[in-house]
This record gives sequence, C-alpha cells and structure tokens, in this order.
Amino acid sequence: PNNSDSWLVDLNAGRVVDPPNSFDQFADASYSANGRYAVLRNRQREWQLWSTSPWQPVGDKGVAQPDALPMLIAPDGRFVLVLRAYQRQLLRADPANNAGELIEVPPLHGLGISAWSLSPDGETLALGDYEGQLFLYETRHWRMRSVPVSRGHEVSWLAFSGDGAWLAAANRDGTVHALEVASGQSLVAGPLVHDFPVQRVEVDRDRQMLIASGEGRVALWRIPLTRPRAAAPVRIGSGPTGHALAGRYATAWSWHSGLFASAGIDGQIRLWRLPEANLLAARAPHQIPGQLHFDGRSLVDVDWEQFRISRQGDPDSAPWSSLSQAPGFAQLLDQGRLLVTTLGPRLQVHEIPSLRLR
Repeated sequence: PNNSDSWLVDLNAGRVVDPPNSFDQFADASYSANGRYAVLRNRQREWQLWSTSPWQPVGDKGVAQPDALPMLIAPDGRFVLVLRAYQRQLLRADPANNAGELIEVPPLHGLGISAWSLSPDGETLALGDYEGQLFLYETRHWRMRSVPVSRGHEVSWLAFSGDGAWLAAANRDGTVHALEVASGQSLVAGPLVHDFPVQRVEVDRDRQMLIASGEGRVALWRIPLTRPRAAAPVRIGSGPTGHALAGRYATAWSWHSGLFASAGIDGQIRLWRLPEANLLAARAPHQIPGQLHFDGRSLVDVDWEQFRISRQGDPDSAPWSSLSQAPGFAQLLDQGRLLVTTLGPRLQVHEIPSLRLR
C-alpha cells in the first residue's frame, strides 16, 4: 500500500485525531502501523516525522519530494522508508538528523517493487516485485536475503503475522506463499492456489489461519504449526460467501475478536465469526489405520524416528523417545495403556508410560 493521505482514528474516544495546528500548511499524512508516529507533509511537499501522543516533532523537515511517494514508518520511529524512481529505489531516511541513504535493492529487471511490509517490531522488511520474487531485509544492518519461491506474476500483498514469525505473500495469479521468516522456508507443502486474483492476504499464528481475498471472494486456510516435516495446508470449505460486485479491498478482519467483515458495491455488509484454531500440535505417522482409536486424552506425536505421547491441554510436556527408524503405523490402544508401532515388517508393542517392549 501507498500509505499516503491517511487519517488516525481513536476508536476508544470515537473521534478522528486531527494533525497538529503547529504544522503549517498541512496537506496529508502517513502513519506507522501502530499509530505512534506520522509523517506529515505540507503543500510545498516537505515532510516531517512526528510522534502522535502527544503531537511532537521528532526531527527537522525533510527535503521536498516530487510526489506523494509510498512511505513506511518504523514502529519505533527510528527510520522512514520511501519508494521512489518508479518504485525501483528504496530510500532510508533518518528523521533524527534528516539524512537519507539509498538501500541496495536486488536487480528488478527494469521493473519495480510491487509490495512491501514491515514486521510488527520493525526488525524485518519484506519486499516483493513484479516477477513474484521475495526479499527480506534485516533492518538493523540492512542485510538482504532472497526467499526461495518460484517466479510468477507480481506480488500483490505481503503481511506478517502479529508476532512477526510468519509471512504471507500473495500473487496476482492467485498463488499464495506462507513462509517462516527466520528460515525463509515454506510453512506448508507447496503454495496455496486460488481460482481468483488474490489482492490481499493476512496470516495469524495463534489461530493457525491464513485469509486470502480478491474480487469479492474469500478463502480461509488452516496452517499447521511448523515442524521439520512440512504438511499440506487445509482449505476450510465453509468460508464466507462472496459478493457479486465488490471493491478492491472490501474485506476486513480482527484476529483479536475473531470477526470478519465483507462488503459489496450493492451496499451489503456481512459480519462473520472466524473459526477457532483446532489443529493440535502433533503429527500423525505417514500411514493411517483404517479404524482410529482415541481415548479423548492422548495422541501419538511422530517426527521422523522420534515420537512422544501428546496429552490434550499440555501437548509439549511429554519427552521425546527414539525408534530405530520412522514408524509406519503408531497407535494407542487399551485406553492409552499400549502403543503399537510398525517398523518396516516388524510389529512392536510398548507399555505406556514405561515404553517397555512386550
């Protein structure tokens, strides 16, 4: 998003926060995602960083810009990012001393940056270009690393999860990538594919959910918790119904309240309740029995040749144990007192909790 010509709204007080009267010839503003800082611009196209509560200037006025260029403001106000030169150059401005520095961007093959996003703590910047490439910057030292995704259509939207651990990247061709920020690896086995152009995407780790929207249509996905062995994402079949005609960004949601809203050009506004996270932090073996036995309390959690007995409500309390190889089947029987596994052609029966072989 461009982030220009924005207004700050105090929802608790139910009022628009007006810009300070001491900033002469106010024209428009851009705000940090947390609303604590704002870049104010005047009619001479000069800009200045201010803190919003209370309104106080952070630095001197910056040089005039030829246009209202796209801006991102760090949540702690330590830098302002500006896209310029037809979105091919990234300028980092230091509001304290009014200094600017060009950040080296990767070769964009004559094209520009199509999407960007800052992590909630401001420590990571994500960039996407018009060929579907993704890049991550560590903003303390501005080191860049590319993300291993295939090229495609332009990246239309980038979004971090609330804790900054996950990143969702939407492409105009309907492809969405869900990534772990620390490693740059995919969270799931393969991309999430849609039959509509995805114009906006959001992801939340607490709810283990990704929302993709575009052209009035919405798709909800379950994202399994990160493990060494990637699992396929699960599309939730009973998602919100779409609108026949809708604006470009006609959806909104609140992870905290669990509510989702959509609007159509015909004036309809629909409010939905998002489903709670229902995926357990456990992984089944790769072979599934024809009849599942579950005592309502315990599950076998398998990670290659390691396993543990995961208790509902406290899945991480049990220690990991090792087998000689990855099991095919692993199932609890006799009200959770026996663990039956297959290791190649061998069938093994362990007593729980001692794990003594019978």
